[in-house]
Amino acid sequence: MLDIDALFEKYFVEFVKNNTGKYSEEELEDLVGQIYKEFGNKPLTELNGVSPIEYYKKMSDKELVEALNACINDKIAVSDYLCDEIGKRPSASEYLLKNVSSSVSDELASYSLNLLNENCELTADDLIGFVNLLCEGKTGESLTEIITETLKDNADKVKEEILGVYGENKDLSKYFDEILSETTPSDERVLKILTDGLIKGDNIGLYSAYLTKYNDDSVLPVLNDLAMKTVSYIDYKELKLAIEALGGEIEYERDFSSDPYFKKIKNNLN
Repeated sequence: MLDIDALFEKYFVEFVKNNTGKYSEEELEDLVGQIYKEFGNKPLTELNGVSPIEYYKKMSDKELVEALNACINDKIAVSDYLCDEIGKRPSASEYLLKNVSSSVSDELASYSLNLLNENCELTADDLIGFVNLLCEGKTGESLTEIITETLKDNADKVKEEILGVYGENKDLSKYFDEILSETTPSDERVLKILTDGLIKGDNIGLYSAYLTKYNDDSVLPVLNDLAMKTVSYIDYKELKLAIEALGGEIEYERDFSSDPYFKKIKNNLN
């Protein structure tokens, strides 16, 4: 697999040599994008006389994704020209989807899913497939996060699938909770999951934010009740923000004069 970016580096070095003294270092940095664009249309002997743009344009959908796979697997930089051409081919999704799998490297799967998110319309079946992939428990941190972001953008389409497998893998709960917070209210099952996460107390700020996103004001009594308990000043402020965002009011202000977080913040302000 040809390294197109390496060819560009060679081209750029030659450009700098031929223009010695004409540009400052800062000006050369500003010119990189323009020169890269010009390079994309330049016929190259290494590409049998076609330009990088034409080189990829002549490829089929399958060949483009195979080129992507080869770059990732061979540790070669993925050319922007390759990504741009894939982006013009919604039909390439058939081959990109095959890469979103535990049978390929996390890097390749992540790259492929990012391209799918940018350029293709994902079906409900595609999204459910991503939920199932998470449930396999073989995805790395980067791929897990990209899948989570993808599912958040399509939360209602996968809500029932997530609720159906919820609790089977505790390590996935934090990702599923984030996705469920983006679904349309009001579902008592979702509300219970999010309020249980809040009451557990491990991350009050995070679950306050989730409940704010979920936007169901029936949770106001739970938020107010927790705010009146012995939570820290930081957690109290997060609960107060959530209560106000949901249209409620904090029942009464607590005295935090002995709270270490409050003291630290006050001292910093002074």
